[in-house]
Amino acid sequence: MNRLQWAMALACAGYGAIATAAPGDLDLTFGGTGIAIADFGTAADRGQSLALSGTDVVIGGYTGYFTDADFVYQRLNDAGLPQLGFTHTFNGDPASGHTAEKVLVDGSGRIVLLGPVNGRYDNAEIGILRLLPDGITPDATFDGDGELVIDVGTDARAFDAVFDGSGNIVLAGTDGTNGIVARVTPAGALDATFGTAGIATIPGQAGQSVAIDGSGRIVVASSNLLNLSGTQVTRMTSTGALDGTFGAGGTFGVAVNGGYALLVDGSDRVVVVGTTPGAASFSVARLTTAGALDATFNGTGLS
Repeated sequence: MNRLQWAMALACAGYGAIATAAPGDLDLTFGGTGIAIADFGTAADRGQSLALSGTDVVIGGYTGYFTDADFVYQRLNDAGLPQLGFTHTFNGDPASGHTAEKVLVDGSGRIVLLGPVNGRYDNAEIGILRLLPDGITPDATFDGDGELVIDVGTDARAFDAVFDGSGNIVLAGTDGTNGIVARVTPAGALDATFGTAGIATIPGQAGQSVAIDGSGRIVVASSNLLNLSGTQVTRMTSTGALDGTFGAGGTFGVAVNGGYALLVDGSDRVVVVGTTPGAASFSVARLTTAGALDATFNGTGLS
């Protein structure tokens, strides 16, 4: 049983809104030690994503090996005590790998889990599960049963997602050949007004992280699909078209590998992090709103 990633995630989650320890110390009001551990049985458990629901910490991930993994969900209160947890087999198919990579909580308290389903290592599809605020009941107003499967390309996977200002789910990932950005309506359908039938592509890439800027534009960090080298930052309009005012025709390449996390700050500057090429370290880059390295950040735009 491997609980390391769960423990690390939950230790970080105990950020201590009511912490009494010194800054940077573990918050002993959370789980008694500053660490809470979620255990879903004898299989390996992985916590992949965190979100907040009020003062509760919501964790999404998966349990299992190779082709038999299932989505898992855990809710902890502010004291780090489990409130509820469950596993979910997508499409009632326990023989395939279902790995939740992202958890979100919407403005109505509904929980969204998403990631590759029906094939952990190849031939996967993208699965989205939405639960009612009770954290147990699939939301029947989302595609009729609380589940949506997006079957596109040869091996579809989603790695990150965010809500836009209309409550749509905007996700980034790959179809096995190209990077993809998909937009799903609150009713659980691909949004036909976005891209082509709800999906926009980024050739030769794998979308790793996604954010929405203050103007509603979609910003995606992606890496080379074959080897995860480099980072390409792409900015799209709200319709899924490349934004020609950003970089070169809507894209900008950054000398950072992976593009594993991306944020847009209050001035609509893009901040992206990944590994440093040829070094055992990580790098952070900041781009201007025009899609160029921001020289006011560490002199070069890279740190």
